[in-house]
Amino acid sequence: MMEGIIGAIVGAVVGAVAKDKVMGNSLQPTVDTLQRKLNAASSEIQRLKGSEASLQEQVEAANAEVRSMREKLRRNEDEADDKADLATDLKHENERLRNDNSRLRQELDELKMQYTARKQELESLRDKLDK
Repeated sequence: MMEGIIGAIVGAVVGAVAKDKVMGNSLQPTVDTLQRKLNAASSEIQRLKGSEASLQEQVEAANAEVRSMREKLRRNEDEADDKADLATDLKHENERLRNDNSRLRQELDELKMQYTARKQELESLRDKLDK
């Protein structure tokens, strides 16, 4: 777009210069004005190119940061999934251990009752033996 404007300005300047050669120098102020506009447009183009390059660098830096954040987010999600799996495994293991503990307590209570019964039986037999 700017190149088109510059081309039009250059064309106008060249046309004015050619006309000056043919008709004389009556258009010199117009040529000077157009030359100043051309110089200003060229300066503006250079400034805009610099701004474009700076903005492009900012976009690339932002894209790199987005990629980095996505990777970090993916790692965090993976870690969260791993922790959730571990929590589930620990809950199952805890439930299994509680069940084992209950079963072992029942067995222990039964063994205590058998022990008490055997002890009483043994005392009874000792009492009979002593008599």
